[in-house]
Amino acid sequence: MKKFVLLFLSFIFFTVVHAQQTAKYVDTDARMMQIPKSLTQRVEDIAAYIKTNFSNDNDKVRAVFYWISQNITYDVPAMNDINFYENEQQIIDEVMQSRKGVCMHFAILFDKICNSAGIKAYWIGGYTRQNGKVDQVPHAWNAVYIYGKWQIIDPTWGTGHLANGKFIRKLDNSFFDTKPEELIKTHCPFDPMWQLLTYPVENSNFIKGNTLSDNKQTAWNFNDSIAVYEQQDTLAREITTLRRLKKSGLENALLSTQARELQLNIETTKQNKSVSDFNEAVNRLNEGVNRLNEFISYRNNQFIPKKEDDEIQQMLTNATNSISESKQLIAGIQYKNTSLTNSIKQLEKMISDTENTLSEQNTFLEKYFSTPKLMRKSLFYKFTLMGVPLN
Repeated sequence: MKKFVLLFLSFIFFTVVHAQQTAKYVDTDARMMQIPKSLTQRVEDIAAYIKTNFSNDNDKVRAVFYWISQNITYDVPAMNDINFYENEQQIIDEVMQSRKGVCMHFAILFDKICNSAGIKAYWIGGYTRQNGKVDQVPHAWNAVYIYGKWQIIDPTWGTGHLANGKFIRKLDNSFFDTKPEELIKTHCPFDPMWQLLTYPVENSNFIKGNTLSDNKQTAWNFNDSIAVYEQQDTLAREITTLRRLKKSGLENALLSTQARELQLNIETTKQNKSVSDFNEAVNRLNEGVNRLNEFISYRNNQFIPKKEDDEIQQMLTNATNSISESKQLIAGIQYKNTSLTNSIKQLEKMISDTENTLSEQNTFLEKYFSTPKLMRKSLFYKFTLMGVPLN
């Protein structure tokens, strides 16, 4: 009997706490539901409504969370179709049109609305542990920065749950601003940085259900790591994420698969960046050649119409700068397959030929500037011994 009373009291306590959490956001939720339907077709319009109607950052984030929970439905048939490397804009377009999606759609939509509303947010890829078992399907949720602090939100689990293969919409506030030490009991990000814990839990321990912090480890300042992450380009982020993932342990097939996909994406990103840098190097070379030809044409016209010396010099300087930029881009290319290597060699030969022409023109210009102005006209002609001009 006493045991029953204790359980009953615990149930009452949970109910009261849950009611208090819900009541805390009543005004925010009600105001968010008043958004005109015409403003719910685009992320930018939803974000604009939020910025106009909420001044408190926490309320803005809550508004995003609540709107998603009431308007986006979990797509049960597609629950296993998760690809973290899909085009994000395509995902946004799909979920805004269909009003349904899986965890990745919820997380990316939350991320985009928050950022459009002026709230820094990221979506996080990882995996979960439920009912004592590790789910072999990856999951996605969010980290959001409010008032100088990172917070964790899971808009998918906050929207509802599955029961007998069906989606049940039921707002769960426990996944709005969840404490990191609580979320790690069920959610483990692939990149341990996003655990937001001073002592991150390794994958082996998470899989076993041992998620208590081990302060015997070296403390980790995740805020500093995130600050570095934010300054990195996509490639650098992927490389450091893979390194941290491997360090945390590839303890099961899901983690190994994620590492392989991330490595493949890194190689693809490298290749794409190399091709992009090569194409830009070609553009810079063409720009330099065009500027050089403009100078040569101007020289052939005997520097008419007249320009000041510094203007004439600037023509060659601009050409030189463009060629230098092309060389720098080529030098920075790290990923080179056979085809790209051959193309680079051809481009380097063209750059070398152009530099030789530049050198010739600069030599002429140096002589031109050092010649008294009254005698400069003669530099445009070559004379035979008989004094007849050849050009």
